[in-house]
Amino acid sequence: MPISGFTLDVLLGTLPLRILADENGNPQYREEVISGADIPSEAAGIHFSDEHTSWHKGAFITEDIQDGYYNTAENVDCSYPGRIFPSFKKEDMLQIPSRSSEPGGHPNNAIVGPVAGIVSWPWEDGVGDAPALVIYYHEAVAGDGLARGAASIVEFDIAGTKDTAAGQSLFRSFGGTHFNYLDPVWFLDRWFVPMLDAYASYDSGTWTIHANVNVANFGIAPDRLYRLHTSGGFLHISNMDVAADPTAIASWTDPGLRVPNVSSSNFELARVLIMGRFPFIATKSGVYTVGRGGYMEALFPAMLHAPSRGYDFKVYRHYENMIITATSSGQIMLLDGQNATKIGPLINPLSRFPGGNAPQFLDVFTTSTGIIFASVFDGANRQIWKGTQRTPGETGPGRFAWHPILEVTGDRAFSANDAMTRPLAMINFSRGTPYVDANRTRLWYGGMPGRIHRWEIGGWGDLEGGGIRHEDGATRTQMSGTANAAVTFGATSMTDTRLQPANSQMNTSMWILGGTFTIRAGGSTGVITANDDTDTFTVSSWVGGTPANGVSWTIEETVPMVWRSGRYDRGNKKSSKHWTSLSFIAENLNAGGGQTITVETSVDGGAFASVANQSGGTLSGAGPFYRIPIDRVGHDLEIRLTFNPEVSTGITSPPTIRRIVWEGRDVPQSLVMITMVVEGDPAPQAGGVRSKDWANTVFNSINLLTQTTKQTFRDPFRTDRTVAVVPSKSLDIQQVEGESPPQSTLLVRLLVVPGTVVV
Repeated sequence: MPISGFTLDVLLGTLPLRILADENGNPQYREEVISGADIPSEAAGIHFSDEHTSWHKGAFITEDIQDGYYNTAENVDCSYPGRIFPSFKKEDMLQIPSRSSEPGGHPNNAIVGPVAGIVSWPWEDGVGDAPALVIYYHEAVAGDGLARGAASIVEFDIAGTKDTAAGQSLFRSFGGTHFNYLDPVWFLDRWFVPMLDAYASYDSGTWTIHANVNVANFGIAPDRLYRLHTSGGFLHISNMDVAADPTAIASWTDPGLRVPNVSSSNFELARVLIMGRFPFIATKSGVYTVGRGGYMEALFPAMLHAPSRGYDFKVYRHYENMIITATSSGQIMLLDGQNATKIGPLINPLSRFPGGNAPQFLDVFTTSTGIIFASVFDGANRQIWKGTQRTPGETGPGRFAWHPILEVTGDRAFSANDAMTRPLAMINFSRGTPYVDANRTRLWYGGMPGRIHRWEIGGWGDLEGGGIRHEDGATRTQMSGTANAAVTFGATSMTDTRLQPANSQMNTSMWILGGTFTIRAGGSTGVITANDDTDTFTVSSWVGGTPANGVSWTIEETVPMVWRSGRYDRGNKKSSKHWTSLSFIAENLNAGGGQTITVETSVDGGAFASVANQSGGTLSGAGPFYRIPIDRVGHDLEIRLTFNPEVSTGITSPPTIRRIVWEGRDVPQSLVMITMVVEGDPAPQAGGVRSKDWANTVFNSINLLTQTTKQTFRDPFRTDRTVAVVPSKSLDIQQVEGESPPQSTLLVRLLVVPGTVVV
């Protein structure tokens, strides 16, 4: 029986076909939903070509990736819109030398603790540069077991050379285990450095201890100097006028105001900053300021809980006209005097971190343009992150986008408390204005034991303007020993007894974490596979033969530069995809001796693969357009890029990714299949004579359409639909159960491409 609005004449592409009726007069036309193994071909999948143009909105998104976000990076910077390139150029490690014969030098073989403070000198002094001022902890007497029993103040130039002149260094014993930051402040014309039971100042070109005024930390205001100190077992704050003599205890309000709930047993985190002419004091019991009636009052009740749970509450610095601080639960906040605004990556519920734990912010350095550099620790990894403010109108969780830009290697925790003191500072070594002297800006990170991790930035204007100096892939010296009889070698080992006692220079496995480290000695090399906490390294083998005893040695690292996209599923976790190619726009790959980027892929969280099975490849040669064919099937795809710069040119012209295009076809979960029986002879054309063509000719014409991607099908209801043609069957050769087709008839099968109906 005819169906209203239904016609037997249909059009497949440009090929006219006529639907046949069965013996009851019903059209042999059927539409049904099929799924899973019933889908005969992925040809009906929607072809996609998705372009990602930037990654500056932030990291730590392992799944549900979209344009603007990515998973993680090692020594790679994505904070600039539309660019992925190597981050700051790493320099050799600076190990604070043990020189007990020099003024301020710590005792030979003393256990050295964490670095307590790093700051840039405001003018030229001492060794010829505007030096960096470093305060670090160590034993008061070698062998006393107190890694934080004393502190030394030393000066270093840009090359890491210590100023050994008289008066340019200072040693002070605490006789205890203090482990807070010791923040130097510049007040009027000199440095003031807290020393717990005293303070030090740089008076007329020499460091002087003032033992009659105890100071846990200083704070500076335009007309006044504040100090935190203990009195009667409790923390107090006092101040002195700008014109008073700081060395006289009578100049200070004594004992000052007591800070509630902070006794001598938990004052370690005491720090003070000035905001709006009021002092704001950070303690384990929260943040306090002067309230009504001149008494100290607690602010931000939420902070009364997290910081008090451990000694990992460290960050407390100025940010523009506010204070930036953190909690032990991994959150970082801005305080404006009334509100505590969360700005860390934990705001985004999709954030996942490399170590699996919420990161602890240990210190920050902020720039005039609002950039935040932060040293972080997640219990396993140490990194330096970069926080950038979102531009007006930009979407994204929170006010800041966070990026892991640097891996800190060769620095591991020596104890729970020592793990949490890691100062960070941008040092300007310029003799003149910071914008005149080129390449005299450095990023310094204070590690353990007495190690300064250093990165080359360029000029101060480069830092603010984005023209940084990039990692070039050269090897860096992390540790070294001079020729000495204390050095001995075995078939797979090296021992240097000068590194004793235990935990003074190393802790177990610190030289196998975060990178690949190689010992170079006597013309031979060996990759470190283990180290103890005293004086011995194990290597896989000695390439070049076992070195002779007594020779000098170095530990070298080649900095890895790796970026991971995160798992991209096009917003549909359920749909499988056939990923067919990756396209890139890249820069500088033909610079110098040739730079490359290695591309690897992973499907559904599996292992990464490169060339094998068309899983990746290498970008090289003149560009800027590159395409790598791949053949990967899965619900999501993740890309891993390894940057391989050329040493002579990578510093200023790094290999750079500007665009990534993901190409493939969606493999749908279910499809509509159209099945119809048509005449083997072509249908008559309007105004023409019916052509006498046999079934095999039409059969071949239909099957030829299977080799093309898509066809337009005008169905019996006169609706145009996009379909994929499945290989057809000739029914005069192959009988179908329940049907009695006449000779020269064809069974045609079509898969409707989802979402492509054209009315």
